[in-house]
Amino acid sequence: MRLLGAFLDGFSDTLTLARGYLLSDGSLRLLQYLAAHERPTADPVLRRWALNDVVGYAVAKGDLETLQWLLDSYMPDEFLTKAVAEATSGGHLHVLEWLWANYRSRGYWGATEMERAVRNKHSAVVAWLRDHTVLRPEFADTLVDDAVCCGDLATLQWLIEHFDVDTNEALTVASRQDQWDIVRWIVENCKLVTHLGGPYSKDFDLAAGDGNLEFLKFATSRKLWTPSTRDASWMMSSAAAAGHLDVVKWLHEELGTNSVDDGYVNAAMGGHLEVLKYLHEKHLRNGSKQSPMDVAAKSGFLDVVQWLHENRSEECTSAAMHHAAVNGHMDVVKWLHSHRSEGCKKTTLVRVAEVGNLEMVQWLHDNRREVVLGPGAMDRAATLGHLDVVKWLHESRDQYNSSTLPPGVDSSVLNGAELVAVEVTETTAADGTTSYSYAIITKTGDTEQAIAWQPETTTSTSRSAASGASSALSDANTSESSNALGMGALAGIIAGAIVFIVVLFAFFIAQRRRIKRRLSEVDSVDLLESPVVGKQTHILGNGQSPVDTEYSRTTAANSRSSGGSVPDGRRRRSTLWEDSVIVAARIPIDRIGLGAIINRGGFGEVYRGRYRDQDVAIKALLPEKRKDLKYIEAFLGEVRLMATMDHPQIVQFIGVAWESLSDLYCVTEFMAGGDLRSLLKGYLANGVPQGMDATKVQIAYQVAHALTYLHSLDPVVLHRDLKSGNILLTTSLDAKLTDFGVSRVRSDATMTAGVGSSLWMAPEVMMGKRYDQKADVFSFGVVLSELDTHELPYSHAKENSSDSGRPLPDTAVLQMVSLGKLSVRFSPYMDPDMVRFAKTCVSVDPTERPTAAEVLYYLQVAAKSHRY
Repeated sequence: MRLLGAFLDGFSDTLTLARGYLLSDGSLRLLQYLAAHERPTADPVLRRWALNDVVGYAVAKGDLETLQWLLDSYMPDEFLTKAVAEATSGGHLHVLEWLWANYRSRGYWGATEMERAVRNKHSAVVAWLRDHTVLRPEFADTLVDDAVCCGDLATLQWLIEHFDVDTNEALTVASRQDQWDIVRWIVENCKLVTHLGGPYSKDFDLAAGDGNLEFLKFATSRKLWTPSTRDASWMMSSAAAAGHLDVVKWLHEELGTNSVDDGYVNAAMGGHLEVLKYLHEKHLRNGSKQSPMDVAAKSGFLDVVQWLHENRSEECTSAAMHHAAVNGHMDVVKWLHSHRSEGCKKTTLVRVAEVGNLEMVQWLHDNRREVVLGPGAMDRAATLGHLDVVKWLHESRDQYNSSTLPPGVDSSVLNGAELVAVEVTETTAADGTTSYSYAIITKTGDTEQAIAWQPETTTSTSRSAASGASSALSDANTSESSNALGMGALAGIIAGAIVFIVVLFAFFIAQRRRIKRRLSEVDSVDLLESPVVGKQTHILGNGQSPVDTEYSRTTAANSRSSGGSVPDGRRRRSTLWEDSVIVAARIPIDRIGLGAIINRGGFGEVYRGRYRDQDVAIKALLPEKRKDLKYIEAFLGEVRLMATMDHPQIVQFIGVAWESLSDLYCVTEFMAGGDLRSLLKGYLANGVPQGMDATKVQIAYQVAHALTYLHSLDPVVLHRDLKSGNILLTTSLDAKLTDFGVSRVRSDATMTAGVGSSLWMAPEVMMGKRYDQKADVFSFGVVLSELDTHELPYSHAKENSSDSGRPLPDTAVLQMVSLGKLSVRFSPYMDPDMVRFAKTCVSVDPTERPTAAEVLYYLQVAAKSHRY
């Protein structure tokens, strides 16, 4: 033992009980020696975790001698959660029996233990637990799902015999998991609750969407289901959306379904031309008000667009080219331009500029003359950072906006109202003279007005002539003031005045209608595609700096009402640049050492660097954006917000450095562990088991901690782009939230233009509805599914039920998610209680989701219960 002690003294205190046990191949004497020399550390929390590790190893080896020594001598007050869990998960029945005989009062013997055994298909352990445990009724339904998924008919039969379980739900799960032996047993032996003539109709809708034709045939042959016309129509729509032609044919030919609800639209959206042809061939009625061509053009399916043009042109609208252009499908746009007569919407160019598609902007301008290079296009392109589009629009514009009054117009014309915009139309006559017409748009409260104004068109010669004529007329009037005008001249003047007033009034009405219609179209699109948030709420993500909406409106209004002119629409808010928080956060730029670029996004780039002898991440604007004051101010606004944040689960802000306005650097701590998405991708590639473990629960807990902090600020801060790629890790896998600014990395695989990271987005955000903190909670629920399965969200959604099917198009996924027909997947290896909680986080109804604080509390309780 003396030699052993000398050997061990050469090690640091990192030689814990667990490592000693593994290195010595289960030596009890070594464990006893380490315990006598206070290894592991005396810290009770670390000691407990280390001991639990040894317990797990001893159970796995079946080492009852070591297990007994640990339980009696070294951890006499501990519950045997780890021991029982390892015995049930690993199928060690003899250890389980020994624990029951000697330490029954110190163990949990309920649903969780049986779930582990069922999931790992240890039938002998499951049978033993059925005879020895008392299962609480509220856990029975969860166990039913586990038993069905794993094909454990014996356990299912036991549960149905002893508990009042939902056999309808069991039937649904069995059919979706292709457990046909269980399906048949349930049908033949259980009393199914009927609803609308059979089991819940949504189950059959899901089966149709999954392409589960075998289940549909079985259910109808056993008369489980008497579908209504509406039910059958919904089912055909679901099957059409996923391209299951066999299900569509069966529904029509066997059940006589003649109405397809959204079937045409769903098939067109997914590019399923064969389904469309079948629906058309059988003359099935389209029950949707949407145009199939519109959604096909939006998704870029040219073959579908061409077929619809030839065969179902009565359902086509003029919006197809608009949708194709906005989504960047140039081949579809050109084909529609050549083969169809309708034009684009007036808002098309605004939407195209918004997504930064310069090629499409130029093509529309050159080929579609109804498209006007109006102010909205430049504004949206500038807001979202598309500098190439802004430059081209500036050089090519034929109409533009100004936020100042036209020359010669006094501010009194506003009459106290807010100046919204001034639209200027330039016209050059054949004689070379240039005239301008102005539409001055004002706003008072919720009421907008348009004031038409047109200055006199003159040249220098005509101005001189007019001046001379005026002088002569003045002299004549002075010398001949006593002479009255003739009746003919007076009548001419009156008639001319009347005509002028009528023309001016007609021009005013026409301009007002045109502007209102244009604003209405832009606003309607913005309402559908832009987020609506409450006042005093910060928004993060989507490549924009956080903006306090009330502050921005006030500043903008003050800017407009001042009447000042700022070139290129750039308005510098000096209060932000001189803000005391930013000034206090300034660090010397000569202390920063720039290294290699580690990330690059749409607005900025991130370097690895050094500051005060520590590794840091250094963010900077892209070179082409460093001279634009708008982006500089956005960068500073982000710096200000980060500087006010102080939380251990948010990436630490160190400081901001600058030498000039165009050389700004934001310095934050460097996270050497990379991002969570990369970690999970590695897990998936290396076959790491699915389900939650202590590390994953810790990551989820830390992210929830950060969210709770953001939502507790005043004003509330919404992250709005929470996803695994924006969760950074240390080398010890501690998680911290990031992506609070212009340097966010964009991924084409997970982004859609103008809407952010759509796969993590809450349905209300997708649909342009008002949203609040619950949108972040939905994204957190999606992250939980990633932690569980290691997969990207909705990667399980295929065009047919087999794993080899093509993934559903993003547009189909988003529509199904927003309608509640598709949700993220959780594996059967995740704790059932946590699955139930995670599903509330991704509820379609925001009011059913927990708050971030409630999520934090749940994960805290889960961690302390020693389940992980």
